Amino acid sequence: MMRVKTDYITGLQWVLHYYYQGVTSWSWFFPYHYAPMMSDLVDLESLNLEYSMGKPFRPFEQLLAVLPPASMKHLPSAFHVFSPHFLSASCLFFFFVSSPFFLKNRT
Repeated sequence: MMRVKTDYITGLQWVLHYYYQGVTSWSWFFPYHYAPMMSDLVDLESLNLEYSMGKPFRPFEQLLAVLPPASMKHLPSAFHVFSPHFLSASCLFFFFVSSPFFLKNRT
């Protein structure tokens, strides 16, 4: 649970930095589907919140991450290999399974 709390608070801090000071990290993401319960957010004084800057996504990488599969036709044909016809799931599946978090934590 400590890892979820740390990642959640790191995300809150990331958002504040992004809107008030600019990008803190291009590579940070919240690796869970749900936030912790507010009652779990205790003993936060000892958290060590760190980011690595990383590199920004290129425009077509951003589009692959957010466009639904039906919109693949709007991307250059070189990116069509990432469509659901060639993958077992959506484009988001491709990005999630190739993420450092997934590769490090899969069983």
